[in-house]
Amino acid sequence: NVHISEHRKLVEQVVDFQKQLESGSATLSYEVMNFLKEWLEKHILNSDKKYVECFKKNIRKENIEETASQNDSNKLIEWNSTYMIGLHLIDEQHKILVELINQLYSAFKEGRAKKQVKTIIKGLVDYTDYHFGVEERHFNDFKYPETAAHLKEHASFVNQIKEFQKDFDSGKATVSYDIMNFLRDWLLNHILKSDKQYVDLFKKNGLK
Repeated sequence: NVHISEHRKLVEQVVDFQKQLESGSATLSYEVMNFLKEWLEKHILNSDKKYVECFKKNIRKENIEETASQNDSNKLIEWNSTYMIGLHLIDEQHKILVELINQLYSAFKEGRAKKQVKTIIKGLVDYTDYHFGVEERHFNDFKYPETAAHLKEHASFVNQIKEFQKDFDSGKATVSYDIMNFLRDWLLNHILKSDKQYVDLFKKNGLK
């Protein structure tokens, strides 16, 4: 393995220099420091970058499998009070989105037929459109000051899942750990960060 060979070669050189330093046959110099600096920079920028995508892919897979094993084996997200923002209407809609993601995950894990998966994806896309529409109508009615930024997040997510839907329907894409991880992380981060920002305004306008 080339990468391991690079590691071993450096270790051998460092150990050899350490012995020379201890015996008094060598001293710490600019040449030595420069060598270490250049080796590390070159190794990071060239060799280490090559394994990044592989590591990311496997770490995401490990994380998602660990989450599933901690909960119901066919549930990616276990709904709990952490994800509630305190607005009944919105919380109930978020629960439905979580359930749709869990349905897709279950279908993925069980290897269900493409027709069934296609129906679940359509349901997720359609309900996401509906839920975002509900939020956005309230933004308009209540004059929410962060409307532009929030709408931008919505539009970006919708574009991504519709693009995936299109690719899935045409056979260009399949449901994967990466897709499931993206859906889970986006939704939960959006709920916990962006959605919580409008709670006080909605409550002041009578939404409970």
